[in-house]
Amino acid sequence: MVIPIFNGEFSKLWRRMHAEIGVKPIANGMRKSCISYTLAARPELGIVQASKWAGNSEATIKKFYQERLTQKDGERWFNLPILF
Repeated sequence: MVIPIFNGEFSKLWRRMHAEIGVKPIANGMRKSCISYTLAARPELGIVQASKWAGNSEATIKKFYQERLTQKDGERWFNLPILF
């Protein structure tokens, strides 16, 4: 487990958070952002590696997830040490 709760528990907390702040959640929003910003922060990884991590085909990544972000955008948003 990455976090010490089950998916169902996380989903309840996620929905509650959105309800309390009055923001409509975006379907697969975290997934889309993670894939897009990972590609922006680490363009050398490429779409092939991103698709493997995401469990998608390259065509799906290109069509739905790859945003027009720069590497600087990715670094600014994540600003985390590279661990992999």
